[in-house]
This record gives sequence, C-alpha cells and structure tokens, in this order.
Amino acid sequence: MKEVKHPPKWAERVLRKFCHSDLWEAIEGDLYEIYLSDLKQFSARKSSRNYVLNAIAFLRYHRLRKKNYSTTQNNMDLLQNYLKVSYRDLVRHKTFTAINMVGLVAGISTCLLILQYVLFETSFDRFNKDFDRIYRVYNDRYQEGGLVQHGTITYPTIGSAMAAEYPEIASYTRMTAGSWINITYGDDIRRVEDYLWADEHFFDVFTYPLIAGDAQTALSETGSVAISETFARSLLKGGTELSNLIGQPIKVGTGELPGQITAIFEDVPANSHLQFGMIVSYKSFIFLAGEAADNSFTWSDFYHYLKLKQGADPELLAAKFDDFSEKYFEGNTVSGSVEKFGLQPLSEARLYSDFEYEIGHTSDGRVVWLLLCIALIVLLIAWINFVNLTTSRALQRAREVGVRKVLGAHRKQLAIQFMIESIMVNTLALLLSLGLVFLLQPGFVALTGVGLTPDIFANATLLNLPAWIILAAGFFLLATLVGMYPALVLSRFKSSDVLKGKLDTRSGSAGLRKVLVVFQFTSAIMLITGTISITQQIRYMQNEDLGAQIDNIIVLNGPSMVRFDSTFISRFASFKKSLMSLSGVSSVTSSSRLFSERTGRIFQIGSPEIPDRADLTSSFIQVDYDFVDHFKINLLAGRSFELTDHNTDFRQLNTVLVNKSASELMHFNSPEEAIGKSITFWGNNWRIVGVTDDFHQRSLKESIEPIILMPAYSPENYISVRLEGSNSEEMLSAIRSKFDEFYPGNYFDYFFMDEFFNRAYSADKRLERISEIFTGLAIIIAMLGLYGLVLMMLIKKTKEIGIRKVLGASLPQLMLLVVKDFGLLLVAAILIGLPSSYFILKEWMQNYAYSNGVQWSVFLLSSAILLSIALATITLQTDRISKNNPVDSLKYE
Repeated sequence: MKEVKHPPKWAERVLRKFCHSDLWEAIEGDLYEIYLSDLKQFSARKSSRNYVLNAIAFLRYHRLRKKNYSTTQNNMDLLQNYLKVSYRDLVRHKTFTAINMVGLVAGISTCLLILQYVLFETSFDRFNKDFDRIYRVYNDRYQEGGLVQHGTITYPTIGSAMAAEYPEIASYTRMTAGSWINITYGDDIRRVEDYLWADEHFFDVFTYPLIAGDAQTALSETGSVAISETFARSLLKGGTELSNLIGQPIKVGTGELPGQITAIFEDVPANSHLQFGMIVSYKSFIFLAGEAADNSFTWSDFYHYLKLKQGADPELLAAKFDDFSEKYFEGNTVSGSVEKFGLQPLSEARLYSDFEYEIGHTSDGRVVWLLLCIALIVLLIAWINFVNLTTSRALQRAREVGVRKVLGAHRKQLAIQFMIESIMVNTLALLLSLGLVFLLQPGFVALTGVGLTPDIFANATLLNLPAWIILAAGFFLLATLVGMYPALVLSRFKSSDVLKGKLDTRSGSAGLRKVLVVFQFTSAIMLITGTISITQQIRYMQNEDLGAQIDNIIVLNGPSMVRFDSTFISRFASFKKSLMSLSGVSSVTSSSRLFSERTGRIFQIGSPEIPDRADLTSSFIQVDYDFVDHFKINLLAGRSFELTDHNTDFRQLNTVLVNKSASELMHFNSPEEAIGKSITFWGNNWRIVGVTDDFHQRSLKESIEPIILMPAYSPENYISVRLEGSNSEEMLSAIRSKFDEFYPGNYFDYFFMDEFFNRAYSADKRLERISEIFTGLAIIIAMLGLYGLVLMMLIKKTKEIGIRKVLGASLPQLMLLVVKDFGLLLVAAILIGLPSSYFILKEWMQNYAYSNGVQWSVFLLSSAILLSIALATITLQTDRISKNNPVDSLKYE
C-alpha cells in the first residue's frame, strides 16, 4: 500500500494558531492541494519545504487572528476587481457605452446649465443681511367693489405712518424712480436711466456696502447723491482714489438742484431686484416736486419697504392694515378708492410679483420652474436610457453572472458590483459634463441674457448648506438608485439556468422597460408640443395687428435740459418742421409713453352719462396733436387734436381723445354720442373731441385698457420719427444734427420703436430658445435610447433575421419585426402625451390676454415629428443589420 504523505503538522498548527478562524480552513485546503501537486513533481522533502514557505506567505496582517476581523483588504481587492471588470466591459461594448455616455453627458450638462439659471433666479436679494425681515408694501385700490389697481406703488406718507402706528416695524424706506435723468459733473453731462430717489433709511433697510462715505448720512440732505463704483470710476477717468469724489459738486436734472457726491457703493449685485447706479436723496425729490411728495395721501407713485423687528409676524401686522386704511383714507373719501394694503416678502419680489408698476426687475417663477422640469425630464430620459440599455444587455451579462455564481459569488456581491459600475459610469459622465458646461457657458449666458457663472453652485445655498453639497449628494443618491434596478435584475439570474441556456430575458424587466420607454416618448412629445405652441404664440403676438403702426420709427429721447416755457411749443414745432424737411422723414410726433410701456392712470373720472358716479378709472397718455395720424390709429368719430388744443399752461388744456374702450367705460352708446360731451377729472372739465378705435398700447399679454389722450407736451416726452425708407447712417446723422441744432447741450439718444416694443416678449423668446434647444436634446437622447434598444433587439434576433433573409425577406418585412414591438409603445406615448400637453398648454395660454389658443395642428405636427424620427432611427439600424451576410447571422452564437 502506497504511503500517504502529509505536510508538516507543526506548520499546520502554526497556521491555525495565527490565522483567523474564518480563513484558515480555506487556506489550509489550498495549501494541501499545492502540496499534493508538488509531490507529483518533487520529493517529499522539497514538497514539505514548499508547504512551509507557502504557509508563511499566507500570514498577512489582515488574515491574523483578531477579535474584530477586518475585511477591508478583501473589500479593496473586490472593489479593484469590480472596477477592472467594469472597465473591460465598457471598453468591450463601445456602442452601448457611447450611447449611455452621450445620453448621460447631455442630460447632466443640461441639468447643470439650467440649475445655474434656477439657482440664480431663486437667489435674488438674499445677500441682504435682514433678507427674511424685509417686506414691500403693496396697495390694492377698489372702486364699487372692483379692483382697479393692484400695484406696488402707493402714497409717500405710508411708510412713516405705518412706522408710527406699529411697533413691529424696525425701520422703513421710501423711494421713487423716473425713466431717466441728466446729471452734470464738471463739463460732463450724463443721461442716467438706472437711478432712484430714496430716503436716508435706504442703507439701513438694504445691504449695499459702501466703499466711501457714511451710510447714516449718505442720503440725509437735499442734494446728496450716492453713486456706484462703476459710475464713480467713469467720472474719474483716471487713477485718482474713489474717496476723492466724496464732497465733489454734481448737478441733478436741468441744474436747478445743486448737489454733491456723498457716498460710493459697491456695484449692485446682479441678483438684486433693485438695479441702480445712482441714488439721489429723497429730500432732493421733495425740493423739486414740492411738499406733496412728502405728505400726500392722493399722489400714488412711491414704493415702501419695511424691515420688521425680530420675531414680528408679518401676517398679524398685515391684518391690522384695514384699520390703518380706514383711519387715514376714511373709506374712499380721501383718494376716491378704498385702499387695501398688504406685505410682500422680499423673497417674492423677483419671481412671484403680479403687481403693476414694478420698480424692480422681475421674472416669472413659472418659467423658472418649467425650465427646471425640462432639465429634470432630460436627465430622467438619459437615466432611463441607462436603465433600459443595461437591463436589455442581460443576456450578455448573464454568462458573467453565472460564472461568478459558480465560483462562489453571492447575489449581494454581484448587485454591489453592478451598482459600482453604475456609479462609475455616472461619475465619469458627471466629470465630462463639468468640462462641457465650462465650454458651453458663454453660449448659455448669451441665451439666457443673465450673467451666470459656475461659482453660483458654491455661493448659493440650499437647506442652509452650500448648493453644491446638496446637489452632489442628490446626484450620487439618484445614480445609486438608477443603478440599483439593473443590478438587482442582473444579479438574480440562476447559475444553473444560465449554464443550461434556459435563461428567459423576455419577462420580468421587459414590462418595466416598456413603461420607461413610453415615459420617454411621452415626455418627448410633450416637449415638442410645448415648444411648437410657444413659438406659434410668439409669432402670433408679433404679427397681430396692434391697431397702430409702429414699424420704421426711430424714437429720440426728449431734450430734458430745456425749460418748459412759453417758447417750448413753437420751438418744438420748428424742430419737427426741420426734421420733416429731411428726405426720408414722413412725420414726427411726441408722446409721454411709448407702445408697450405702462401708462399712468386717472382716477375719479366723472361722465355725464352716469352723473351719480365720479369714480371711473382710465389710463392716459400725453400726446402731440398729430399722434393719431403719425401712428395710423383709426379714428371712429370726431376729429384728431389740432395745434390750437395745446397750451404750455396745463390749466388751459380742455380737450381729450378717448379710445373705444374708454368711451364704453363712460357709458356712451356709440363713438358719435361721445363727441362734444364733457368729462371731469383733476378738477377740470374736458371735452371729448374724438374717439379712436382700440389699439394695443401694451403687449398682447395685456388686455386693452380704456385710454384718454391729452394734448400736452413735456421736455421729457419721446420724439418719434417715422421714416419712409431705410434708416441709413446718413439719415441718423442728419437727425442728430438737427437735434443738436435746436437743443444744444442735450444728450442725443435713439432706438427703434419695434425693437423696443418686442422687448415685452423677451422672456417668452428666451423660453422659446431654451425650449427649442433642450427639447432637441431630449429628442436626441430618447432616440439614442431607441437606437440602442433596437440594436439590442436585432442582436438577439440575428439568427432569425438570417433565416428570414435566406427565405427572401425584404427590408420592410424585417423592419416590421422591430416596428411591431416599438410601434405600440410610440402610439401609447402619443395617446398619453397629447391630452396631457393639451391641458398644460390650455393653462399656460391663460397667461396671455390674447392668444391663438391651442391649435390641433400642433398635435398632428408633434406626432408626425416623433414618429418620423423614431421610424428613421429604426430604419437606419435595421438597414445596417439587414446588409450582414446571412451565413454569418446563422453562425451567430
């Protein structure tokens, strides 16, 4: 009988003594197998020596016997193995890797770009130290129970009166603003458009740090002027210290107000709803406008911001304002309206303000959140691609899973492997996206018109933490969840089924995959429908008849550095005559407001048709006598103004034109009936000499209002010059020459009326451009997913396709194999997406007073676009596969 050899017993005992009990049995078995193998090649002595050496080699620190056995090293080994396997798999399947990476990079980049915009829009005014305690007073005016004005403007006395009444108010500030003002520094005359008149509490309520000057006294005196750093540097024109400007004389307006620079503040942040480069003290405004600017309860052109004390409840405070209104306004006795006051948090001033007469720059919160939804949909579509493509490759990965299970891998370990692979792919996509965002940043800034910078992720906060921490945590959490489903699907395969070839990949994940595909295409068709509808609405607003012609008109800013005296009218008439003598100028007129600008309002209008009431409200514009003819507004009855209707003494004016809506407001049964009738407001009787047809003074987003036209001039009125031909440089030069000739020393500036009007649609156009780009991206990503799924299906059907080709199947017949699987999903997406789009668009169109509604043709076009792109994708892939040699297809697998 052959002698059985054993390795050295002492070596086994040493190994058992020092090696952890969870490991020594497996190690001992491996050593024994090596020992038996050595015996076949070497002597027993050498085999025993090798055994000892191998046993010593197994004695690593992490394998030593310890109370708390650490698996760190093993885990690191496994992690390294997972990463290596994942890398090899990604490289081996380049097509699917490319589809996944392109989709994820596009989705993540889209999300990052739009998140910048969303964070910027939601960060407005948060730089103020007491941001959460600052509120704006708003004022609703009611007549006969109806709301006639919902505005941020109110009376100059409100802030001080509220501060005296309510101890909850820690501080307040009041301000007002004009369209523009001239200032003179030395010989330098500037036209300033972004300026405020604000009282001495301004820098106490708001946090705009000063570079030079004292915040307590910066706006305390008549003539005090605070300017921004950029404005100050433009005045210096050299390297002089900014502080040297403090105390320097500066003239405001036409020069009747001597002032001095008292403070220089840091440039206003882009995320401030108040944008200004200069503040003139409110006492200066009182000096120019009179005491009514300080104590009037009927002059409503002023803004008030309150800073509440710590712990004060704004809702409880606002609830007291009804008593405040009754005390100071006595119903409608004082102002002619029932005044209601409320508080709007500063946090809502940018995105959630539906008020009239806004002082600040506002945006539409619905647009911001809509864009965020688009970004998330694009990212979701990309992640759905990842899930679908990963699970659809189950057959290929099943062999790997089966082998690993045979070698002892548990399902949990396999799941972790695939989740690590998911995180690795998503992390790589994130890094590539960051680079892409950096490259696309200039274009995106131009697209949004907002000075965005990527550092907003570091500066913005979410849940009182830096935004990037929340976003990074959210990203990796979602990436983990996205990888979880494919990991669970792939790791559940039974090794016995895999090795016997009984694996059925059609069930289980297939149902969910179809749901995700339907979701993708539903999202895509909703985005297509929305984008087309927005485009149609903008085209409609731009092309709809306004009731006035505003094209081919150059607008000049009025000569504000001219006194309004008895010579003004004749001088302006000479200027008009001089302009009209130019070849190419057909007419010239002036007005206090341009088309698209909000007008002022007249309250307490009395009409002879309703003698028991004198509380009608209408907008008004001060116009030149040829305003109606110049803008080609249809005159329904009576006459237009004549030069003799004008007078430099406002008290001598007594004629008006009204539009059709104003005529109806005054209860005249027809335009003809209104002619010659007198109406009352501002203490005067005004005779109606003409009735015009309605025209859109504002954009088509607003309803047509009753408008009264008054024959009045002002040095600040706009001057509109209608051209017959093109606006050549020679023509502009000639107009400027005439302006300088009649109004020397005044600032010449011009712009085009139609461009000015179309600015009212800038937010809609911005939404249109962004929607077009990101809808295109969403479609591309969805089609990439479809491309991958079709490819995967065709790979699975390679043998079937080969047989069909041998039997004479054509390309359309082969395509039918694919179309019948995906066609139903596309139809389901259309059937779900179109009704959903209809209800969303119907709601969206309510934002516009005039719209072309939801067009049925949009749904047909959207469906045709989606089906065409999908069919092209399927055809492209099927055609490529069909060109393969059938013999190779039959050899597949």
